[in-house]
Amino acid sequence: MISSLVKLKDVATVIAGQSPAGKNYNNNGEGMPFYQGKKDYGDKFLNPPKVWTKSITKVAIQGDILLSVRAPVGALNIATQEICIGRGLAAIRGNEEINKDYLFYVLSQISKELRGNTGAIFNSINKTQIENIEFLLPSLAEQERIVTKLDAAFAEIDRAIEAASIQINNIDMLRQRMLNGWIENNANVEDYYTVQDCINNEWFKPPFDGNHGEIHPKASDYTATGVPFIMAKDLSKGDVNLTDCKFISQEQAASLRVGFAENDDVLFTHKGTIGEVALLKCEADFVILTPQVTAYRVIDETRVDRIFLYYLFKSAFFQNQIQQIAGIGTTRAYIGITRQKQLNLCLPPIGLQQEAVHMLSSSEPHLSAMGIANTYKLEQLAKLKSAILAQELQSSEAA
Repeated sequence: MISSLVKLKDVATVIAGQSPAGKNYNNNGEGMPFYQGKKDYGDKFLNPPKVWTKSITKVAIQGDILLSVRAPVGALNIATQEICIGRGLAAIRGNEEINKDYLFYVLSQISKELRGNTGAIFNSINKTQIENIEFLLPSLAEQERIVTKLDAAFAEIDRAIEAASIQINNIDMLRQRMLNGWIENNANVEDYYTVQDCINNEWFKPPFDGNHGEIHPKASDYTATGVPFIMAKDLSKGDVNLTDCKFISQEQAASLRVGFAENDDVLFTHKGTIGEVALLKCEADFVILTPQVTAYRVIDETRVDRIFLYYLFKSAFFQNQIQQIAGIGTTRAYIGITRQKQLNLCLPPIGLQQEAVHMLSSSEPHLSAMGIANTYKLEQLAKLKSAILAQELQSSEAA
C-alpha cells in the first residue's frame, strides 16, 4: 500500500462562511437554518437549529464537515441538513477520492495542531490555510479499513463516555432534587419575592450587568497582576477565585465602563450560555466583570444567606424561569436587567435558609468526589480515543 501526500484542496472543496446582516436573523423557522460557530455543535453532528435567515450567503449541505475557524480554531462537526454558515465556520466537502468518515478522522487528528495567523492556538485560520493542510492519503480500500476499525473501537469508548456523562448528570439532578424538595417542604406562599422586591427592601444591591456593548478587555490587555477580570467561562467551576481569572492594569480598568463585583457576590451569566452561577471568592478590592455576567450583592444578611442565594440561583426553580423568559437576540440568548428584576425567589426566614445550606453543604463533598471521578474518567477516555486515532493513522502512513 502506498500513501500519497496531498493538500486538502486536492481532495475536497472548502467553503468559507459569510454572515448575513444581523437584521436578517429570526428564531421563527423562516428561511434556512443558520449556524455561526462551535456553540451549536453536538458531539459529532450539529444540534438542531435555533436561528434561521432568509438572507442566504454561504451554504453547507448534509454530510459536509464543519470546521471552526475562530476561537477555538479546529473544532469539528458534521452538517445534518442544508444550512447557511457564518464567518465562524468553514464547510469541507470531500470528493470521490476520499472517504468522508476518513476525512473526518484525519481532520480530528490535525485539528489539535491547527494554528492561526499569529502562530498561536485559538486565533483564526483562513480558507487558503485550510486548503493547504497536508496529510498522507492511502487508497480508498485502506481508508475504509481504517474507518471500520476506528468506528468499532470508538463505539466501545463512546458507550463508556455516555455512561460517565449520565453519572455526572445524575449528580447534578440529585443536587436539584434536594433543593427543590426542601423548597416544597419548607416554603410558604409569603416566602416568595421578586428580585425587584428584594432590591426595594434593600436585601440585595441592585444587580449590575456591565453596560452591554461597552468596550471590555482584549487578550492584549491582560497583565500578570493587577485588577482581576472575570469572564463568563470562569463561572463554570462554581466558585471563582484569583487562580481562575485574568488580570488587567489599574489604568485599563479605569478606562472601562463594565461591571464591578466584590468578594462573596453571587454571579450568573445572562447572555450567551445563560444561567451559569458562581460565588466570587476573591480578596481583591474589586473585580471587573465581562458584560455577559451579572453580580448580586447581599446587603441584609439577617434576611438573606448568601450561600443559600447561590444555591437558589442554581436550582431548577430559578433556572427554569431564566430559560422561559430569556429572549433570543440574533444568535444568542439574553436576559437583561429589567427581566432579571421580574424573577421570583424563594426566601424563607434566615434560620430555614441556613438549615438548607447545612443540608446541601454536608452532602457536597460526596457529590463532588463522584463528579471529579467521572470527570477524570471522561478525560482519560478522550485521551484514549486520541491515542488510538493517532496510532492508526500513523501506522497507515508508515505502511
